[in-house]
Amino acid sequence: VVAGGAFSSGAPLLTARYGLGGGGDTTAGLVFGGYTGTAQSNLTEEYNGSGWGSGGNLGTARSGTSGTGSQTAGLSVGGINPPSVYVANVEEYNGTSWSEVTNIPQARGYSLQGGTQTATWNGGGRQGPPYSNPTSTLEYDGTNWTSGGALGAGNYHGSSGGTLTAGWNLGGSPSPGAAPGRTNTSQFYDGSSWTTGPNGPTEINTGSGAGTQTAALSYTNGDASNTNGNDKLYIYDGTSWAVSPATLGTARRAGARGGMGTTANNALAAAGRNPSAITLTEEYNFTTNTVTAGAW
Repeated sequence: VVAGGAFSSGAPLLTARYGLGGGGDTTAGLVFGGYTGTAQSNLTEEYNGSGWGSGGNLGTARSGTSGTGSQTAGLSVGGINPPSVYVANVEEYNGTSWSEVTNIPQARGYSLQGGTQTATWNGGGRQGPPYSNPTSTLEYDGTNWTSGGALGAGNYHGSSGGTLTAGWNLGGSPSPGAAPGRTNTSQFYDGSSWTTGPNGPTEINTGSGAGTQTAALSYTNGDASNTNGNDKLYIYDGTSWAVSPATLGTARRAGARGGMGTTANNALAAAGRNPSAITLTEEYNFTTNTVTAGAW
């Protein structure tokens, strides 16, 4: 069996931004919100595997929103809107337009998230000022938000993904100040409680996530040696985290966050920051080929 993964260039976004939410995959991607460098954005773009097109605008412009779901059933939770005001707004996307639904109980941004439009978890995040990192997890059934298990430690800006009953996160910022640190901790959610998993290779934050609880990807991260982002891909195989030999073509951080691929075989890296907002798109694909013996 010959197997390997690699990033390849995709069509650029129509509008450069970072700190945006997302969902979908390499053939039906979705991004929304974000910061252009001068303003919070309400723009939505859809990816068909070849190029990006405009979708319906968010009702509330914001960055630091947590996203999940698909191109035709997306979800945007919380975020930040100037001047540094966190919002509790939640919106659902139907492939054409966004509609306001039940708000989260308390405003937060940069939170961790996984699941689908009608079965999702949202944990941690940042609130303020005064700034704090909540440890609470909220669960959404498509209508109402209810309380779930608490994170082991407050965290925001981490990579995350998975499902309502099998969620995960890696890295993030554990401190609530204006200049947060980073962590290499991973945590796993079973729908009721969080457990601490193995540490990642290095301390990271502002990452994108894709895949499942037993086969996860984390990328578009910032680390201590490169605050403008690195080109690393971190892979979890169900036992441990490792640095993949596959690297992004362009280093960046704060790309689209929120289940940018439902499996670890195909994932989308969209937009980000290095050092300003960029439009770059890259697709990750992992292929497996079985080599069989020939015979006369």
